[in-house]
Amino acid sequence: MDAAGLVRFANPYALDFLNLTEQELVGQPVVEVLMAQDDQETARAMLDHIHEAPELYRNIEGQNITGDGRRVWVSWTNTALFDGAGRPAGVLSVGNDITRRVHLEEELRALSHRDGLTQIPNRRYFDQVVDQECQRAYRNQTPMALIMVDIDHFKAFNDHYGHQAGDDALRAVARALHQALRRPTDLAARYGGEEFVIVLPETTLKGAEQVARATARAVRDLKIEHAASPVGPNLTVSLGVTATPAPQRSRLRLLPPDAMPRVAPRQLVAQADAALYAAKEAGRNRVVARALDTKSGSAAQPGA
Repeated sequence: MDAAGLVRFANPYALDFLNLTEQELVGQPVVEVLMAQDDQETARAMLDHIHEAPELYRNIEGQNITGDGRRVWVSWTNTALFDGAGRPAGVLSVGNDITRRVHLEEELRALSHRDGLTQIPNRRYFDQVVDQECQRAYRNQTPMALIMVDIDHFKAFNDHYGHQAGDDALRAVARALHQALRRPTDLAARYGGEEFVIVLPETTLKGAEQVARATARAVRDLKIEHAASPVGPNLTVSLGVTATPAPQRSRLRLLPPDAMPRVAPRQLVAQADAALYAAKEAGRNRVVARALDTKSGSAAQPGA
């Protein structure tokens, strides 16, 4: 490329990879031909400053647009060129196709966040999401809720039907939990063993309790036989629900940004787990909802 960012030479390999003819590329602004609209401003800034800081922009990875509209990932090694007087003369860029590598990395990242048995998000991903949502709830002054879910008498189920049937039941319950959610921001994850967890951003305790009851119905509707359960003939779940309090907004003014105290993820998990324990103690196959007391960090008395 010359100092103005116009392509002056492209070897046959570049033309073939980018699916462009020499006429379509040589003599044209490299930014407008190869970059998506959203990336053009960043690319122009690099070309404007590469001669001032050659090492800073020497190695760049990003997406390019091919002649047939495909998006490919390329690793570019850029060398700033100067004329005999030391003035900017252009840039020599050598590219390597890294599309397959990037896609493999994305697949591996997705796999690291997925539970191998149930194929829903795993504990590691849940930990990331609940931390992000707690921060978002504090920043936006909105409530958020958490539901802990436990399959009733699952050890007895495994002992009676065998571990293969237990694995099948876990997969079925995971699907039911995922399908019971209605918003893309809601998350159902496997917490460990026969325990699952549901994260509900911007949801009050009452709304979360409704989700929990719908989730319990969805599992009962699976009609998975559980002859070893004292609760009933089919597989059931117990659910513990908690939520941060919703800020009371005045009609005349909004509350200050720190009106809702910051809630740590471990507080939500601990109180949802306490509500789940209460549901088990009360006979299982039920929902117990407890509002989080952000002043003391403890939960209020069961709401259901």
